[in-house]
Amino acid sequence: MLVLTTRYPGKTSADPTNYPLAGKARDVTVSGDGTGFPFEADWLNDLFGWQQALLAAAGLTPNNAVENQNASQLLDAIRIIAQQRTVAAYTFGTTSTGTNALFPISLYAQRGGFGLSSNRVTVPAAGKYRITVAGMMQSSSTTNPSYNNLAIDIAPDSLQFLSSQRATTSAGDAFAVSYEALWDIGNPGSQSIGIKNLGGSASFSSVATAYSNLIIERVY
Repeated sequence: MLVLTTRYPGKTSADPTNYPLAGKARDVTVSGDGTGFPFEADWLNDLFGWQQALLAAAGLTPNNAVENQNASQLLDAIRIIAQQRTVAAYTFGTTSTGTNALFPISLYAQRGGFGLSSNRVTVPAAGKYRITVAGMMQSSSTTNPSYNNLAIDIAPDSLQFLSSQRATTSAGDAFAVSYEALWDIGNPGSQSIGIKNLGGSASFSSVATAYSNLIIERVY
């Protein structure tokens, strides 16, 4: 948007309290003295550009009708954008590759932008994301039933604890996994999301079944 006090010096007023970013328009001091705010194409196009960008972001097409209190496409666009969420859903299953290895992750559904490589999910852009995991694990071990510690790995050296349950000496012991948290990711190029077993004395070889949904939702 235009910085009014820079673009129209002498024809605008600074107002640090109410219009701190770009200033505000002013009237002439005396009729015809040239100090009033100009009705200029660039200024008007600044407003038109914002309106059209708003509709484009909401996926709307201008209906060529005058805006009013009871029918406003600009208001509709704001409501749509406020409700938009970029969501990716993944599933993960069993593996027996040893302690502290990632569960294999598969894409289940995606609205766009997320990447999946080497069982790790890369977020598309900086912002706030809600991470949700819910599912079940089941042990097959009777000789090494110790703890299975499951975690989300958000970034290098950043493990977020999910669940720790001690299996019984009976095969088939199961426990639930449930976790939700909000992360502010500022450098998406170097931050990925994965599911890990933190180890202890148990490894993935003692997990017969592990299934869950991993939901990543951008909440801005």
